[in-house]
Amino acid sequence: MPGPAEQAPDPWLDGVLSLRTELKFDVRNQDENVFVVIEDPVRSKYFQVGDREYRFIASIDGRKTGRELIEKLNQSSSETTYDETDASEICQWLVKSNLAFSEGVDSAKRLTQQADAMSRAKMIGLLNPISCKFNLFN
Repeated sequence: MPGPAEQAPDPWLDGVLSLRTELKFDVRNQDENVFVVIEDPVRSKYFQVGDREYRFIASIDGRKTGRELIEKLNQSSSETTYDETDASEICQWLVKSNLAFSEGVDSAKRLTQQADAMSRAKMIGLLNPISCKFNLFN
């Protein structure tokens, strides 16, 4: 069991994440609530995160580990604090959603598997006799 000064190893917090460069961020306000829409133009997907999560995501620079980001954010802001569980969950979600990548996590393999699954689903849809389209009349 780790001592008070020693932290348990966590690949999500000890690894360095990098955000994909083509992502677009749009900050929106609705009824005094701030949220951010993340657009992935390559995969035509949109994600919505809260202001607190966005602050952590925006601090990812491709050089600092998750633990270093937590320390930096907690020192710079007194209104919002981040713990290791929060940061680890955000990092996992970013990688699993293919919005970020890390050398410690095999993102390329996961992207290939996801593309193969999408291709299979498209092929199954084309072969389904219920979804076939025939031009009978003009």
